[in-house]
Amino acid sequence: MRRKDFGSIFSVTARAQVVALLNQEAVSLRISAEKPPMEDPQATSSVPPPTSAASGLADNVAGALAYVTVIPAIVFLVMDEYNKRPFVRFNAFQCLCLAATWIVLSFVCGIIPILGWFVLLPIVALTMLVTVIMCIVKAYSGVKFKVPLIGNYAEKFAQQ
Repeated sequence: MRRKDFGSIFSVTARAQVVALLNQEAVSLRISAEKPPMEDPQATSSVPPPTSAASGLADNVAGALAYVTVIPAIVFLVMDEYNKRPFVRFNAFQCLCLAATWIVLSFVCGIIPILGWFVLLPIVALTMLVTVIMCIVKAYSGVKFKVPLIGNYAEKFAQQ
């Protein structure tokens, strides 16, 4: 059997089309390489500056950890080092308010037979889970996120 060489497989017009396409790509690459680089955006970060290791956790990390369970929130409120930081204090109080809301809503859903047990309770649980995850992400990014209704009470408690 005789092997066909590369030139006999493609017609002359097909080779010309491939060459033209490659030239167009080379021209577009040269044009994009000649463009000046974009300027960096002048946005400032809302994340509080990290503190040194001697002074404990950074505010954004402590604020995010406060939402993991109620235990870190209580610990942050008891320790003087974190109790004096308004960002950590607000997030700890908001976590405690979310936990209290979860307990009340679970009790109410538990009282309502069938509908509360199998429909309302899963909806409330999923809503609370999404809210807590959202609070963790916002706290870690350094944003003071107030949950509607609950956030106002947490802010009042944090300012006392």
